[in-house]
Amino acid sequence: AGELSTRLLAEAPQLGQRVPPSAAHLALAAALGPEGPPAGDGLAGALAPLAGAALRKLRCGEVVYELGLQRLGAARWRIQAGDEVVELELLERNPSGRLWVEVEGVRRWAWASWDGDQVWVELDGRAYGFAAVRPRGLDEVEVAEGALVAPSDARVVSVAVAVGDEVEAGQVLVVLEAMKIEATLRAPRAGKVAELRAVAGEGVRRGAVLVQLEQEEES
Repeated sequence: AGELSTRLLAEAPQLGQRVPPSAAHLALAAALGPEGPPAGDGLAGALAPLAGAALRKLRCGEVVYELGLQRLGAARWRIQAGDEVVELELLERNPSGRLWVEVEGVRRWAWASWDGDQVWVELDGRAYGFAAVRPRGLDEVEVAEGALVAPSDARVVSVAVAVGDEVEAGQVLVVLEAMKIEATLRAPRAGKVAELRAVAGEGVRRGAVLVQLEQEEES
């Protein structure tokens, strides 16, 4: 990863200039994600393991971009960056980081490399590093056992459960909408709803606990 990052920097003369990333750069970075390179060489499920839709905040330099990300297929996404919507498909990739992608119907080569907590993306001769942005305390909220949290600031479209309901793993509990993209939140495991803080039509903040399942009893 380090060698490829150095190559990207060396071969991207505009990187040091104040040229903002294009919508295509943002789309590719959102689909790839800064969490680390996908394992193996297959395309199906290789990148951005997200179901339905989600929001992703990425920092490039001093600028934070909020991107709507919707998976359309095994290796196809629709990404909303501000007022622009980009459809992206990953057609081919190899371990060196070289990618053959289709962006808005145009096929081209791109490169990607993961370095620390960043993903570096090169497209059309320009390279940028993107890091995930997470609000303070969100990690602690997300790992709370049985908690379902809002992935972004959003509006609650519908709530499919009530306190006391028994739910199955993967069952739809809450549907959110942000940036004209819906996100379906599902039960992380089977259990009983202990708390419900989502109300249809109301807004929620990113990281807010919307549903809390009862703690599992230790055997």
